[in-house]
Amino acid sequence: MTRGRDFLCIIIFSLVLSMPSVLAVEPLWTATFPGEKISGLAVSEDGSSIVAGTTTGGIYLFNQTGDLIWKKHFKGIMTVTLDPAGAMVIAGESESRESNKGALRGFSLDGTPLWVSHPGWICRMASAEDFSLFAVGNRQGEVSLYDRDGLLVWQKSDIFKTYSISSLALSPGGDSLAYALHEKTPAVYLIDLDSLGSRTLKVRSEGSGSPYHSLRYSGDGNKILCITGEGSWDTLALFSLKGTLLWKKGVPKILDSDISTTGDKILVGSADGTIRCFDKNGNITFSRDMNGPVRSLAMTPLGDTIVAGSENGEIIALDREDKTLWQYFPRRFPRVVIDMIEVSKSGMLVVAVINGQEMCVFFNGEDVTRDEDFTGPGEVVSPLPGNEPAVPGETHFTRFSLPGILWGEAVQTDEILRVVGRETGKFLAGDKQLHMKTSIITGELKRSEGHEKLSLLPARSPYNWWNCLGCNGHGVSSSGESGGYY
Repeated sequence: MTRGRDFLCIIIFSLVLSMPSVLAVEPLWTATFPGEKISGLAVSEDGSSIVAGTTTGGIYLFNQTGDLIWKKHFKGIMTVTLDPAGAMVIAGESESRESNKGALRGFSLDGTPLWVSHPGWICRMASAEDFSLFAVGNRQGEVSLYDRDGLLVWQKSDIFKTYSISSLALSPGGDSLAYALHEKTPAVYLIDLDSLGSRTLKVRSEGSGSPYHSLRYSGDGNKILCITGEGSWDTLALFSLKGTLLWKKGVPKILDSDISTTGDKILVGSADGTIRCFDKNGNITFSRDMNGPVRSLAMTPLGDTIVAGSENGEIIALDREDKTLWQYFPRRFPRVVIDMIEVSKSGMLVVAVINGQEMCVFFNGEDVTRDEDFTGPGEVVSPLPGNEPAVPGETHFTRFSLPGILWGEAVQTDEILRVVGRETGKFLAGDKQLHMKTSIITGELKRSEGHEKLSLLPARSPYNWWNCLGCNGHGVSSSGESGGYY
C-alpha cells in the first residue's frame, strides 16, 4: 500500500514538472472604493493615466504609479472614457431614468471642468479615436453627437420610436455611426456621417426579437461587429460598411468582445467559460478555457496582447499565439469576480476591477536593456545632425530604418520627432544602441542647445530609457547630461 502511494506521488510530481511554466504576477498597486461600485474604466494609450467612474457619481483619475490625481462626485452612474493621449476625461452621467436626465462632462487632465452638456439619461456612449466626436444614446432613442468642446453637432430622433438605445458605436475616424434600439424587431442602423445616408442591418438570430447588445467597429473603421441574442446563445455577425454580411456564427452567450485594427482577429468571451478567437473569415483560430464565465476581455490594437477576467476570479494575459504570459488569482472572501479588464494600447499596463470595488494594476512585460557595443544590422537613413547649436524655431528630423522594425510616419511638432514601431528589434543611432526586448511603441528625438536627447517608451516597461546622441564618446553630451533611466 505504501509502495503504491509512493508511486502515485512520483507520477503526480512528474506531471507537475512537465507542465509548462506560467509566470505568476502580483499587482503593481491597487485602489479600493469603499461604499462605491465601479461602473466605468478607461486607460490612456501609454498607460500613464487611468480613470474610473462609479455608480454613485464618482470620477477618479490615477497616474500609472497609483497616485490619485483628482476625484469628483456627482449624482448619477458614471461611464468614463479617456483621451488616448491622456489629455481629457469624458464622463457620461446617468442620473434619472424616469425623467431622462443625464449629463456629459469634459475635464482636463488636472481636473478642471471644461464643459457640460445634457443629452438625457445615457444608455450608451462612444468616442472617435482622436476625441473629436462623442456619441451618446439615451433612453428615449435619441442619438446625439458632440464635438470636443461639448457642442451638439448632430442629433437623430424618431418620434415614432421612443425605445431606449441598446447599443451604440462610433467609428475610430468619426465618419460612421451605428446604433440599435430595444424595439420589437431589432435592427442596426448604420449612418454615414459625411453624407448622412443610412443603412439598416439585420441578423436572423437564434432568439426572435433579440436585442443587439454590442456593436464594435474594427480599428480601421471598415468592418462592424454585431452581437445579438438572448438566453444561453448569441449570434456573432461581421458586416462591411456597405452593409454586406461577411459571416455570422452561433456562439454560447457572449459577455464581452473585442476586434483588432484590421478586423482579422475577433475575440469573444462566453458564459461557458471559453475565450474564442475568430479570423476575418469567421474561422476559429484558437479557444481557451477559463475558470468560470469570461466576464471581460480586451486586446491591444493588433492583438499582440490579450487579457481576460472570469467570474470565478482568474486574470490571464496571452500573446497573439495564445501562449500564456501570466496569470493572477486574487483571493477575496467570500468570492472573487473580475468585473472589468482593460489593457493600454501599448500593452504595458493591465487594469482589472475585482468585485466592483477594487482596481488592480499590473505591469505587462519586460525591461529595456542596453548594449553599447552593438555594431550589427541597421542603418540611419538620414545622418544625425552634428553638435552645432540648435537654430531657434528650427526642427531637425532624423529617420531610422531597421530590419525587423516597422516604423510609422513621423509626426512633426515644434520640438519633437515621434516615431512608432511594433516589432521586437534593435534600435541603432550613431554609435549607441538600445536593445529592446519588447516592441518599441513611441520615441522622441528632442533637439536642444548643443545636444540631442532620444526618449523611447517600450511596449512593456514602466521606464523610459533615454540615450544622448551626438555625444562626446563617453555617453555625455556637451551640456554634461548622461544616459540613464528617469
